[in-house]
Amino acid sequence: MVGGQVWLDDQPVAEWEAGGGLSRAAGLGVPGASLDLPLHYLPDWQSHLRAFPLSPQLPLGGEATTASAQWRRHAALYLAHLLPGGAAERGVAQALDPQAHQAHPAQASIKRNALEGLPVLMACGDDLPGAVGLRGRRRSPPWMPQRELLPESLADRLQGPAEQWLLLDERGERVLPWWPAPAVGAGAMDSLPMLGVYVDQGRWWWTRTPQMASTHLLEAAPRQAGGEAALFNKLFCLRLAARLGLDVATVELLPLPQPVLQFQRWDRLRLDDGRVRRLHAVSAGQALGLWPDEHTASTHPPPPWTRLGKLLSHSPQPLVDRRALMRWWVFQALIGSGDAGPSDLWFYLDHTGLRLAPVMNLRCPLAPHGKGSWRGATGGPLGRAELSSRWQMTPPVNAAKDWALAAKACGAKPRSLALELRRMCEAAPLEASVLASAAGAEVPADVAHAIAAVVAAQSARQMAWVEDLLHTDHRDL
Repeated sequence: MVGGQVWLDDQPVAEWEAGGGLSRAAGLGVPGASLDLPLHYLPDWQSHLRAFPLSPQLPLGGEATTASAQWRRHAALYLAHLLPGGAAERGVAQALDPQAHQAHPAQASIKRNALEGLPVLMACGDDLPGAVGLRGRRRSPPWMPQRELLPESLADRLQGPAEQWLLLDERGERVLPWWPAPAVGAGAMDSLPMLGVYVDQGRWWWTRTPQMASTHLLEAAPRQAGGEAALFNKLFCLRLAARLGLDVATVELLPLPQPVLQFQRWDRLRLDDGRVRRLHAVSAGQALGLWPDEHTASTHPPPPWTRLGKLLSHSPQPLVDRRALMRWWVFQALIGSGDAGPSDLWFYLDHTGLRLAPVMNLRCPLAPHGKGSWRGATGGPLGRAELSSRWQMTPPVNAAKDWALAAKACGAKPRSLALELRRMCEAAPLEASVLASAAGAEVPADVAHAIAAVVAAQSARQMAWVEDLLHTDHRDL
């Protein structure tokens, strides 16, 4: 692979040398998969007054203080988290290099592609999550005029092969922007990446220019039994979370006629003249340096959720972000979810530090999901047992002491978390009931009331620990 540059919005910040590679397969321990990227920051960027790193694992000046192999590994991990994942990723790789696919049809994955993951990321131009963009040194990206995406063609795409999900043409010369599919957790039930589109007066557009980028993300239902119910489940949970004080991405339900969620991108700022400014962001997986597809936590003690508090020490508003993290943890408990993964929590990153970003992925795994059931990777019902060894970003809570340890992990006193827990446990059942009664136009009644019942039961369970938590001395932990 020839060398290239990493840009943040409209400025080059780093470059990689020829020969580097990355692969999601490496995260699964696939033999022969590489995870090595010789990346270094450009001197002009490091001397910039408002310079900031690509991620906390790649600090400015860190090349001089970090072991070379570890630095290259973190650089590759950072980019591997941006790959779309699954069949959509393989489809882009196949379109970019069909000969490699034909030579190895049984192993048509990024690791069998001689160019590996970098060309897939570069095919998206400058419209990856956050402000990051990849460009080759030898030529400028192929800027392209706007192209309207009609609802009919998008509906056909939603029902078509997953391998063609991101391709505007079979040769892969035009690739839609994406938001990576969740790699672990409840959101990973055969999910496809979200599609990035530029929205203007209710119409969808695709373009690739230095001043334009997608402003919204489209999420379709997972392709399996109960998929549409899972999408409604997510919408209801996001609506409920907003009522309880969580910072949630703006979302609306669109019929195509299939249900589709349209998220307003919080990592984009649309200017009055139609131009789009890209805001940099990193996932918890990138910020903590986790494997994109890790299934066991044995190689990374302590559990990743215990390290989130340390990340908040980089925040310019630690009190605000600490409370936001506690609310996110409590809400996950109230919907019975213990399987939030590294791609479910995102942060803004700029010269001021790291700040929590709005939430886009919340689901209640304990609620029934219509005619089909939500199945896990092993074929059984998806629940805590199957996901207990995965990269969980939420604390396992079965007693007041567990909440006290969570408070300590995020740098708060148990009393502060107890007061937030009590407020949300008191408000959640009522808000869920009201929302379920009024959600008929968006969410089927059976899904809404099933989630409301889970929230009521979980709220009563969590409320029982509030008094003990109020009287827990943080100095004893």
